[in-house]
Amino acid sequence: MKLILLTFIFSLFISSSKYYRVYLKDKGPENFQIGTQIYQSALESLSQRSITRRKATLGNNFISLEDAPIYPDYRNSLSNYGEIKYEIKWFNYLLMDIDSNNFKDVQKLEFIKTIDSATSKSVILDYPLKTNSSISNLISKGSYSYGSSLNQVEMLGAEKLHEMGFNGENTILGFLDSGFDPRLALVRFPEKNIENYDFVSMDDSVQYQENDPINGFHHGTTIMSTVLGFVDGELLGISTNSDYYLARTEDVGSETLIEADNFIAGIEWLESKGCNVINSSLGYRYFDSGNQSYNFEDLDGNTTLVSQAVNKSVSRGIVHITSAGNSGNRDSTIIAPADADSVLSVAGVDSEKNVWNLSSRGPRSGEGIFPNISAKGTGVVFAATSDPNNPQVGVGSGTSFSSPLIAGCVSLLRSAFPELAPWQVRSILFESSSNYQSPNFEIGYGIPNMERAFELAGIAIADPSYYTLKNNQTRITTFIKYESNLESAIIGLYNPNTSSYDELEMKSNDNNLFYFDVDDDYFFSDTLKYYIRAFNSNYVKRLPYSETETLMALKNNEKITCGVDPLILPTNIETSVAFSSKPNIYIKNNILHISSNTRNKGIATIEIYDINGKLLQDEFFNYYSGKSIISIPLTNPRRLYFVKAKSKDFHIIEQILVLD
Repeated sequence: MKLILLTFIFSLFISSSKYYRVYLKDKGPENFQIGTQIYQSALESLSQRSITRRKATLGNNFISLEDAPIYPDYRNSLSNYGEIKYEIKWFNYLLMDIDSNNFKDVQKLEFIKTIDSATSKSVILDYPLKTNSSISNLISKGSYSYGSSLNQVEMLGAEKLHEMGFNGENTILGFLDSGFDPRLALVRFPEKNIENYDFVSMDDSVQYQENDPINGFHHGTTIMSTVLGFVDGELLGISTNSDYYLARTEDVGSETLIEADNFIAGIEWLESKGCNVINSSLGYRYFDSGNQSYNFEDLDGNTTLVSQAVNKSVSRGIVHITSAGNSGNRDSTIIAPADADSVLSVAGVDSEKNVWNLSSRGPRSGEGIFPNISAKGTGVVFAATSDPNNPQVGVGSGTSFSSPLIAGCVSLLRSAFPELAPWQVRSILFESSSNYQSPNFEIGYGIPNMERAFELAGIAIADPSYYTLKNNQTRITTFIKYESNLESAIIGLYNPNTSSYDELEMKSNDNNLFYFDVDDDYFFSDTLKYYIRAFNSNYVKRLPYSETETLMALKNNEKITCGVDPLILPTNIETSVAFSSKPNIYIKNNILHISSNTRNKGIATIEIYDINGKLLQDEFFNYYSGKSIISIPLTNPRRLYFVKAKSKDFHIIEQILVLD
């Protein structure tokens, strides 16, 4: 196993561009409202996952005129004057190659607002490589061997989450970079690469192609490997189970630098596909028109086009993470879009958690702490192989690596807490960080502790494991992460005999590991359907998150969640197994009725709340083996109630709307 040492060095290119941003006055004559063609076109441009993510953040007003496509008549007219590379909906412009002979004619068109040169100056990367000694220190945590990548993972507290089975399931990562090769990134699950697009060549291949710069795809490949890569004993990415999209937006060999426009087009595309986390290890330091540097005043969080685009994506429910830059230890060297109001800008630290000497500093010209947070930025381990069958890892430096490490952490957080809005994710990460009480313009709020971030966010239920015990029962186990006392963990088992779910209390032999043993009666065609719910006085969490979805287990099969050490899972046989049916709760004539059907007898407590969480009544009743019915007059009539029923056999919360 060879170790490749990779250092990213910034170079600056100045060149003229024949491309122009042709801004339009409007989106056409049609009103933007439900039922119109322009509204329907905007809606059809979004995937269902994008719509779901937007609704979680924006509610019913999840789509706006900004999302409408360029008016077709305008586009058709402009196509007569030059090549149209693509359109940018959010800013209402077309990127065009306009011949100088046609320029004045285009300016005279009545629907044109303004025309700007698309000349951009972007941070470009060089790739000096050298071979070093082999990596041999195999460091194990849980069921994983991290090798030398342990330090970058452990620094963020992510290995503790891996050990519980949190690996980034059901999140969609988007990467913007200069090219990618998932085979060489040694991604753990290649099938999770949903779709790719190259905004330089305008095709769907982001890998090396003939006439591309030979090293153009290396940067993106190494970046994504810190999140998704897996070489047992050498490298483990932060969030290996996430789905992902890849967008090539940077051309390291280009003579016409329009990367800022490619970057914006890439963000729009990733957003429309449903990504909920985007990483961009890229930066821009020069005006989009002309040859001057950005002035300090321009880095105010919402002036440069790239920073505006990032803010627009975050307003639509995405968490966007970007590198602070590698411009050294001087004040205000941060680059765009690391200055964006809504971005997570990431500085670099060394293995001792001190600021890396080349990490860009704040402040930006606007208020706030920028960069925001930090992760390892030197000595970072990544995939550095030229042959997937001969895995190699390398070590490199740059905030280009710090950013994806945080993106992986955000993916873990959004996987466990899909209800969190982007601003809540930022707030939780800040509060969990090492420098939260005394932030500065070098490392921001410091290095996040993801174990602490999970506690601050509420209750997290990990992907369960299951296996068969010697008595042929199936044991379901899961880790539940929480801060304050957990009142109860409930498993809901689909009962094929009653076509309903029985809710039963899970057992725990420590603070985080819960389990339940399932009888064969619950399996139908050797398949078990179930869900898990956990709650305390502050939070209620269900897995799966959607009330319409369930988990499945197969009879006489075994599934151990990635990262979980099988040796810590309990295999003891329980002497007795409780059984209960979920109580039926309803209200009629201002009376609360509760009926249960259990094998056990006991005492249940009933708590009745209004819509604001105010306790209206608390009662208790005795139930017996078999059917039990209790009726409770309601002393505070309402239209909507929340009823909590708790005993040793069941613990449920029901929302009840009074219809009569």
